[in-house]
Amino acid sequence: MNNEEKILSLLEKMYIDFNRRLENLETKFESIDTKVGNLETKVENIDTKVGSLETKVENIDTKVGNLEAKVGNLETKVGNLETRVGNLETQVGDIVIKVGYLETKIGNLDTRFGSLDTTVGNLETEMASIKATVSRIETDHGEKLRALFDGHKFISEKLDRIEQEVSKHEEIILRRVR
Repeated sequence: MNNEEKILSLLEKMYIDFNRRLENLETKFESIDTKVGNLETKVENIDTKVGSLETKVENIDTKVGNLEAKVGNLETKVGNLETRVGNLETQVGDIVIKVGYLETKIGNLDTRFGSLDTTVGNLETEMASIKATVSRIETDHGEKLRALFDGHKFISEKLDRIEQEVSKHEEIILRRVR
């Protein structure tokens, strides 16, 4: 095997290795794209849940407003209708239970909002990690491409010198043959 064949073989191996690495990078990019798509879906789901929770909070606010109005009416009735005090006390007791229930629900909503904040924070952390990975891959890929092109340039220049030397030797051989 002469030098040209060795160089050609080396170039072919480098080309095959480069293609394999490029395919691996493309696979990694596809995986990252899938993960980003999944994260976007999760964020959209969280947005939907937050919207639903906001609607529920508005409904609770309305119910609290309605309950406050009822309490005001009950107080007026108590002042006007002393004979019904026993019944009103029972009703007020029921209202207090409902307010406690609503306070519990509001506490649960606060807990859920805290959980959503944590989830969003985790998603942001994961996105930052993905961005760092993509940046690292791009940097690594760029360095490898530069090294490959530098090697290609070096081999091309060396091949040109070898071809010139071969041409000179061919001329010398032709002169001797004559």
